[in-house]
Amino acid sequence: MIPATTGNQLRPLRLGEILDRAIRLYRRHFIQMIGIVAVVQIPLTLLQLVGSLLTGQGFNQLFASTAASTADLLGNLGPGYAAGTALSGLATLLSYVLVQGVATAAITRLVADSYLGHMQTGVRDAYRRIRGDWLPLVIALLVTFLLAIGIFIWWIFIPCIGWITGGGMLLFLGWVIFPLQAPVIVLEKQTVTLAWRRAWNLARQRFWWLIGFALILYLFNYIVVGAPSTIIAALGLLTFGEQGAEAFTGMLALQAVVQAMVTLMATLLYLPLQISCFILAYFDLRVRYEGLDMSLAALDTTTGQPGPPSDQLPAVTPSEKGRQFLVTGRDMGSFAVLTLIFVGLILGLYSVLLALLLAMVG
Repeated sequence: MIPATTGNQLRPLRLGEILDRAIRLYRRHFIQMIGIVAVVQIPLTLLQLVGSLLTGQGFNQLFASTAASTADLLGNLGPGYAAGTALSGLATLLSYVLVQGVATAAITRLVADSYLGHMQTGVRDAYRRIRGDWLPLVIALLVTFLLAIGIFIWWIFIPCIGWITGGGMLLFLGWVIFPLQAPVIVLEKQTVTLAWRRAWNLARQRFWWLIGFALILYLFNYIVVGAPSTIIAALGLLTFGEQGAEAFTGMLALQAVVQAMVTLMATLLYLPLQISCFILAYFDLRVRYEGLDMSLAALDTTTGQPGPPSDQLPAVTPSEKGRQFLVTGRDMGSFAVLTLIFVGLILGLYSVLLALLLAMVG
């Protein structure tokens, strides 16, 4: 059992300490966290699986077709393919709302209350407590998505400055700002239009540390979630290549079922841990740069009880931090270096793959 973390126990943490505390919280509330994610993820997985199976039937009709023209071939995909594509798109949309919005808000409330030393509740109560939080979080994430589109346009179409900074902006927005918005919305009650800026003002103060922190988490995510799915897909392609088109339907159906189950289990196990890590990183940022530990310690001394619940934390709006440029020259330099590192890694990876391909051909 992890001890309650009240105001006088909050302090700046090293990377290893954040990971250690996050794992302890994860172990302490393992059943609750799994239940929170399972409530929304299991129906979504079943919906996605049905869509994949219907899409596979459409491809089977395509391979069995003897039509000559491309238009006739596409027409032979049939209504099953259209229905499967529609169900897959619906599952993706619902996943954004229910997993990134509703379930993330519930886990954020659970982890924050436990970290601050307050009583925890069950899965149903965790969802009940975020009734007013999940919709603003979904809207804030949508605002961030629109912001990402604007940054992508900046990266592609603005010469020189845009080309050299846009990639780093997108990486930092997706890896750091996006997950930090959950505690900003749920714990501080920030408005949806200011949530991304509040997260940016917090994160910019530890730019490179947070990039490294996010990289560790997303590499672990790929190992736990992405790698098993990739291996299953590769094995399916090898099987298809050996048996021919007549085995396509059965192979694709089996692959879809196994891949869906592996992805479901990996998501149930990993997502709560990732959310917990970013919540503790959020608390660490507020302790380091806003004195949250001193604020809660003063409340502890006055009342003799742990600080306020997570939905009553003292908040700081961007305007209260004084006049602050949205992006400074230092920020642009960090984005430029991050973009160059990202592009260099991509070019290096493709160079290695090209060399391996040439070696195989030779």
